[in-house]
Amino acid sequence: KEGSVRKLKNKDHLVREGEVSESCYLLEQGVLRYYFCTETGDEVTRVFVKSLDMPLAFRFYSEELKSAGSLYAIQS
Repeated sequence: KEGSVRKLKNKDHLVREGEVSESCYLLEQGVLRYYFCTETGDEVTRVFVKSLDMPLAFRFYSEELKSAGSLYAIQS
């Protein structure tokens, strides 16, 4: 949705592993956790994304590529 605001509660997912993201996001406040799951089901944290971490936020936008990990709110 062009120009819309999406508010996440704690533990709400923005993008799940394997999904194709059709939107580009700008995190105005809060913290997101980017993680992936191993073959045994363990969650491995790659990075925490803070407000206005622009280069990282744009990495998750792709009309063709599936996400290699998941992003969810840990602080909103």
